[in-house]
Amino acid sequence: MPKDQAQRYAESLEKNIKTTFTHLKKTVEEFQEMCKTISPDRHIPRDVIVDTREIYKEIQERTKEIKAIQQLLDGRYRVYVKRDPIRDKEILEMGFLAKSCYSKFEYILMQIEEKAKAKEREKIKEREKAKELESWVRSEENQRKFSRYLMTLKSPEREAHKETGLEATEGKDFMLIVVKGDSTSVDQLITRFPWSETDIVDRYGVDELRAVMPHNRQGSLSGVENTLRQFSQSDPFSRMKYLLLRASSLKGMQTGMAHGAEKPLREMVEGEVRVLSI
Repeated sequence: MPKDQAQRYAESLEKNIKTTFTHLKKTVEEFQEMCKTISPDRHIPRDVIVDTREIYKEIQERTKEIKAIQQLLDGRYRVYVKRDPIRDKEILEMGFLAKSCYSKFEYILMQIEEKAKAKEREKIKEREKAKELESWVRSEENQRKFSRYLMTLKSPEREAHKETGLEATEGKDFMLIVVKGDSTSVDQLITRFPWSETDIVDRYGVDELRAVMPHNRQGSLSGVENTLRQFSQSDPFSRMKYLLLRASSLKGMQTGMAHGAEKPLREMVEGEVRVLSI
């Protein structure tokens, strides 16, 4: 290639570098500003994620393009065009800046994903807990009633009361009841006990009765204990076992149900009324 032709070609390559460098500089500045708006506390639209990745890919390609042209100039045409050390330094710095911004961007995406996974795990855990609680009673109708009641325990108003310490006041407790005995006695107790409309009464088995008494039932829950003690002192109810689990929070209810009623009932004797605070 004649000298003048080679020089013109080298100058065109240099011009290409300058144009690409100018575009790269502007793109990196815009990319930096875009990354500043991305936060783990904000929802990131899908198109923003795609655009951010595409722009970073473009920055990498432009940088490679400049390096490839510069290598060609350094090899064959170094006598015609001198390197610009200041520009080289800027390109290097822009590369580090873009990589740093992109790494932060991907880390934020990871944080958001982990939060979403943790939230989903918590939802699954809550559903499993709710299912466990609902299994305290057996009939589908009673499970639906119990589920609705559990939702009221998780309501914002109740949570606010709990935070201020108002929830645990006298008369705000609720009670889980298990009565164990022969089938006939259980039948009679179901019909003769003064149940409230809000009570959830379940025939858990042939020889077992379970009930949930919400905090808003009419009458004192301490009166429930007294009523059961009166039943336990007369036939045929004196041969039955009465277990009362008294709770003042959803957590307490969960704890009582997790421990179950089987062990205490095995330890109890006929006619015994046992109250456990949970």
